[in-house]
Amino acid sequence: MARDLNNLSKASKLPQNFIVTIKRGLLLLSAFSLNACVANQNEKPKSPVTQVRIEYSLSLGGVPLTTFDLGKVAATGTKDYDVYVANKGPIAITAINTDFGTAGIIGFRGGVYPGATGDCTASLAPGATCHVAVRFAPPAVGTYSQILTVNYTGDFGKDSSLVTFTGQGAGPAILATSDSPTFNYGLAAVGDVVDHTFSISNIGGVDATAIVPSGPSAPYTYKGGAFPGTGGTCSNVLASSAVCTVVMSYSPVGTGTFNSSFQLAYNDGLAAQLVNENVTGTAIVAALLTISDGPTYDFGLQLIGSTVDKTFTVSNSGGVNATLVVPSGIAAPYQFKGGTFPGIGGTCGASLAPVTSCTLVVSYAPTAAVISSQTLRLDYNDGTKSTNTLRPITGTGETPANLAISNSPVYSFGIRPIGGVFTATLLVVNGGQYPATAMAGTVLAAPFTFNGGAYPGAGGTCATTLVSGASCTMVIRFTPTVLGPASSTVNLSFFDGLVTQTASRAVDGTGVTPGNLTISNGPTYDFGNRPLGSALSKILTLTNTGGYNVSAMSLSGLSADIRYVGGSYPGTSGTCAVALSPLATCTVE
Repeated sequence: MARDLNNLSKASKLPQNFIVTIKRGLLLLSAFSLNACVANQNEKPKSPVTQVRIEYSLSLGGVPLTTFDLGKVAATGTKDYDVYVANKGPIAITAINTDFGTAGIIGFRGGVYPGATGDCTASLAPGATCHVAVRFAPPAVGTYSQILTVNYTGDFGKDSSLVTFTGQGAGPAILATSDSPTFNYGLAAVGDVVDHTFSISNIGGVDATAIVPSGPSAPYTYKGGAFPGTGGTCSNVLASSAVCTVVMSYSPVGTGTFNSSFQLAYNDGLAAQLVNENVTGTAIVAALLTISDGPTYDFGLQLIGSTVDKTFTVSNSGGVNATLVVPSGIAAPYQFKGGTFPGIGGTCGASLAPVTSCTLVVSYAPTAAVISSQTLRLDYNDGTKSTNTLRPITGTGETPANLAISNSPVYSFGIRPIGGVFTATLLVVNGGQYPATAMAGTVLAAPFTFNGGAYPGAGGTCATTLVSGASCTMVIRFTPTVLGPASSTVNLSFFDGLVTQTASRAVDGTGVTPGNLTISNGPTYDFGNRPLGSALSKILTLTNTGGYNVSAMSLSGLSADIRYVGGSYPGTSGTCAVALSPLATCTVE
């Protein structure tokens, strides 16, 4: 069970099983309640509690104190403190008087109670608060302490309490910059922004206070425009032994050397002080390298196995030498011609003067039918920093022209009669990715020729060039003049993009005697004398005595009295048709 004693009147009574033990003295915790009391359960209650003494408290800024640490104060300097006294009880405190002793290092401001700016008097009403003004004035570096005795009259008569004040005399605050006396930003390019972080250290014994920045002038500024600069940590106070940072940007818009400074005004605990940091930097028009043929140089379609060279021009449009020029970024199928920078015939080196140019030679040697894209890179120092220039390059490998002639492996005219003229059309296709050029057909061995005597043969469509994936025709003629087989080769030469190639197709044929029909019972078959109105049939045998098929067979020349049995060729029981193979026979009736 707990009750706030502040809410109890003097006539109130607590249960007899509680004995409240209360520390006496002025300097206790503020608002006292039963929650903070200790109930002694081992003692027997003697009589009901009819009056509870409410203690009083001393605090700094509302924080209760029994010992007050004044912290560090610069030696020979002074620092003032307001110490608040609050009467938390229901009874007035009277006859208040205080004594700091005679040391004078820690005492009332002005020398007497309640201090020059204090408002406490000899009494303090219930619930009231007043303050006394205390001054700490250390004469030298060291640790000091002083006891304040407070005498007063309360509900139980005269009483007193003590509070101990301690403090340290220390050296004054001293701010130091990390790059004193001058920080040199070095060379920077016009238009660049260069940041630098300055460390500010307090190497003194007390806090540096009232820190106020001033400067710098353009082209220097606090990063982001305001102190301490974006990412900086300094504020208006810097504790003893602490470090903070200031971030400053250097952004020249013209060439030349620029000098400026920034200052931090502060109070060192004794007087106003100023720390200064000089800054300097030189701005130049930096070297600027560019590689010609942008934004991307395309080597185009190039034959697998071929090598094509490209000369690039590198220009320095800046105001100083570009130095430490180092190439990178290319590998097979690209390389500097001959294998090393700047390539055979190139003039670039490790540096390039302002407003001049040089050349480098890159070779492209595709080994596969793919697109190859890389980026030629030149790293260099522009006079202020390392940077680079780039030139993307690309190229596509393609297969050479490849002509194929149809009817592989051989075109056969077959068996043909001597004296005949026979033609065949051969298809030519370019299966490569590169155009075939300089196409020409060579003379064939007799009895084969191009139709009409010259390539591509009368009726053929081939010419001297055939693009990738296209086709054309050649017409070949076979005119056998002797019996037996004959053969030759159609040769079509062309340039595949790298070398001259030949596409070939073998042709053959066999010369035979022409077809020759003979009719049996010759030279004249005589039906003899027959009575009028009678009928007599005769079966005649036809034989192909030649070496070639007889075709388009039809017999004619019969009179009205002599005709095919049944009225049409080859007669009712005849076997002849429109063709007859060599040495074969058939019949007509």
